Amino acid sequence: MPDLNKAISNRRKNLKKTYASKEWKKNVKEFVKGKTCEWCGTTEKLLAHHPFLTSYKDGTYGDLYLSGCIVLCTRCHFALHKGLVLCKRCGKHYHLIGADCCRSCFMELHPEMVEAKKVKADEKKALLKKLRDAEKAKAKEWKKRNSGGWT
Repeated sequence: MPDLNKAISNRRKNLKKTYASKEWKKNVKEFVKGKTCEWCGTTEKLLAHHPFLTSYKDGTYGDLYLSGCIVLCTRCHFALHKGLVLCKRCGKHYHLIGADCCRSCFMELHPEMVEAKKVKADEKKALLKKLRDAEKAKAKEWKKRNSGGWT
C-alpha cells in the first residue's frame, strides 16, 4: 500500500506549482471575468473552486481544467473549506451544513433564547463572583491564622 502522507505531500507540492504559474492565474482571471460569487453575489476577490472530489483524483488540477469549477469569493471559499454554507435567510452569515440558518437568524427567530442566554450569563457571573469572594475570605482567614504576629 502506498504511503498516503507522501502522496498527499507530493500532490500539494504540485498544486502549489500549478497555482503559482502564470498560466493558472491567467486562466482563472478569464474564467471569473464578468461573473459573481455563486453564494453571496459579490464581484470582488473571485476565484475558481473545483467542487467535486474527483477533481483531486483524476489530475484535473494539474491540467488547468476549469470547466468543472464554480466561482466563489475568497470569503465564501474559506467558509466552504471550513464546512460552512451561506445562510439563505439573511445572506450575510454562515452556518454549518445541515443547519437551517445562521446564529443571528436563529436568535432573531427565537428571542426567548436571547433572554435565556442573558440569564445564564448573569448566573455564571454571579457564581464566579461568589467563588472569588469565598477564595478571598479563605485567603484572609489563612493569613490571619498564620501571621504569627506579623501583622
